[in-house]
Amino acid sequence: MTVLSVQRQAGASLAAVLLVLLISYCTKLLRGCTHRPNRALPPKALEVAMRALYFLGLGGILDSTVRCGSDMLLTSSPWLAAMVRLACGSLWAAWGTSFWSGAEKDGSGFRAEFQRWPLWRLVKRYFADSMQMVLSVEWRSIKAEEIARKRSSPQYLVGMHPHGSFPFGGMVNGLTEIGDTTNLSVDPKGLSPTGKPLDQAGAEPWPREGTPSVHTRWFPYLRLRAAAASFCFWVPGMREIFLRCGIIDCSEPYMRRLLKQGLSVAVFPGGARESGFATPGVYRLYLRGRRGFLRLALESGVSVFACYTFGDEAIWHSLVDAPAWLSSVVQIAKESLGILPPVWLHLIPNRVPLTTVVGIPIDFSDLRPPPGEPASEENLDIAMSRYIDMLQSLFDANKGLVPGNHGSAKLVIE
Repeated sequence: MTVLSVQRQAGASLAAVLLVLLISYCTKLLRGCTHRPNRALPPKALEVAMRALYFLGLGGILDSTVRCGSDMLLTSSPWLAAMVRLACGSLWAAWGTSFWSGAEKDGSGFRAEFQRWPLWRLVKRYFADSMQMVLSVEWRSIKAEEIARKRSSPQYLVGMHPHGSFPFGGMVNGLTEIGDTTNLSVDPKGLSPTGKPLDQAGAEPWPREGTPSVHTRWFPYLRLRAAAASFCFWVPGMREIFLRCGIIDCSEPYMRRLLKQGLSVAVFPGGARESGFATPGVYRLYLRGRRGFLRLALESGVSVFACYTFGDEAIWHSLVDAPAWLSSVVQIAKESLGILPPVWLHLIPNRVPLTTVVGIPIDFSDLRPPPGEPASEENLDIAMSRYIDMLQSLFDANKGLVPGNHGSAKLVIE
């Protein structure tokens, strides 16, 4: 390689770094996380400009990387190097049609048939066929009339815990068919919480949209979507999978819009900060400072229930006490992109049982503000206290009943 070529590559690398810094600020704007009142999203024209900067900037980084690699590996075939660059550029341009669709804002990318994708069966087989979604044993403590009322509700806000390095079990169990089992309770007799066999427990029809996954079998009128960090929709491949599963951008205005349309939304309140706690044997949640999802529930007038996935914390061994320099890099990525890059000690996930337990819904009707008014801080404190008590009870009641040796575990909620 000539000196001029090295200089060009160094200049391209510097430009790539500057573009990443610009894009990091754009990500904050796209997520609605800058200091605008009521966390409002940017104007349409500004959003288009930011998306263009992201798409073209990242495309430039990709082209620079491909060019450097081609110069090093294909020095004897300039035409082949040019074809590789052209192919990568064409693929990036094709992905741009999906990126510009904005389907992550309204969940329009959802495809019910994707819940039956054969890949999910392979995933379940990898985890020794031990992925399932079950009902908390606590459902047996309430009356049949109360169960029927909670089941018939068409809308909920669902709190998913823990976030883990990646909330693999909670998302796959809840949004695909592989979490579906003939036993919807942790009781080995296969009875529903009413004490009746499963085939006699629910006379309500399944919704026309969707498949008979656990949440649609037990909550037959539920149309569920999940929320994930904006960055997930900027990664080719991941974006398409998330959209087909019915996952939307976690920006508050988008979730509020879906709730107004009568859909239910599942959120991971712990977010990126909680993902830093994930390692086998650690049952630690970051929740007390995350009241936004409860504010959304109170102001939208919907009830809330929690799901806890035993095993999500143990999929990867993470480096908890990372060096200072590495912690700084991770923190910068968290602040810029809204995700916490995991520092794993291994890449291949542990084959652990992943059991998602569904808790009893909480009715916050006594804490809801008048229409159009914000929820008070006092009511949010009360709602958070109730939610934490319910989540702690859910964990303690089921930890010894699900597979995975969680019987002696203690849940820490910060």
